[in-house]
Amino acid sequence: MPTHTLYTEKELLLRIADGDEQAFTTLFEQYRSPLFDYAFRITKTVAIAEELVQDTFLKIWLYRDRLRTVDHAASYLNRIMRNVSIDWLRRLSLDRQLQKTIVATLPGGANTTIEDLDYGETARLLQEAMTGLSPQQREVFLLSRQEGLSYAEIAERLSLSPNTVRNHLVKALKHLRDYLGREYGPAVAMVVLFFLENR
Repeated sequence: MPTHTLYTEKELLLRIADGDEQAFTTLFEQYRSPLFDYAFRITKTVAIAEELVQDTFLKIWLYRDRLRTVDHAASYLNRIMRNVSIDWLRRLSLDRQLQKTIVATLPGGANTTIEDLDYGETARLLQEAMTGLSPQQREVFLLSRQEGLSYAEIAERLSLSPNTVRNHLVKALKHLRDYLGREYGPAVAMVVLFFLENR
């Protein structure tokens, strides 16, 4: 992960704790790639790794007051990502023995209790924001971003023109950005939509 002086890291974290969205954007840009690499090693899936990165940064922003006591950004982000990853792994199986085995394979596993972990901020916020989409916008959005279909494939499936599909997707993304920005602030909208808009 990127290394910074303690002063630079601490100053950045304190600015974020005070609600500085530009400082948060700086942190996001510096650490999203190494965190993605960490998540991808665990999940072996690009889409899931991206979601775990989103959840990690959402937790950082939504609970930013905690940053006042953090000295090293890299180790703190790694810990949050590790917990988010463990919780994702928990959802793969209800088998208690398998859960213990999974936790034990991650660094510091013995110090983590699965029951204390939280997951799903990205999915929860997206579901909330999508309630304002029209049925067709929602369907196009899900086919594009969750199933990975192209404009042409969506157009064929829904009997629409590719241009209509593109317009629906543009409107859906704008609604999601506006809703999340209005309800939770631009920083949250940026994190949730970063990977969605770059697919």
